[in-house]
Amino acid sequence: MERLVPTERKRRAIQEPPAPSDTSVDFYTANKEGLNMYVAAQLDDADAAGEFVVGDNKTYGGFSNVPLLPDEEYEIWLCAFAVTDTVINIMYCYIVVL
Repeated sequence: MERLVPTERKRRAIQEPPAPSDTSVDFYTANKEGLNMYVAAQLDDADAAGEFVVGDNKTYGGFSNVPLLPDEEYEIWLCAFAVTDTVINIMYCYIVVL
């Protein structure tokens, strides 16, 4: 998930999925390090089959799905990754702007 800054929004022309290296940054680490992207949830196969509410203040896979701030714009990425012993590959990514 990425919180957008209004000036940043104007400069962004091409939407790119997060790098696999970004898939381990939780909200609190991102906040402490001044990053605008963090992982809100990591779902296993069973959890991914149902409805998911962004910002429900629950923990999924060790990641805090913190409430969204009102009057903020967010890019929310839904990504599926294939993980092997040595590589993380993005298999699918879809973006929604709120």
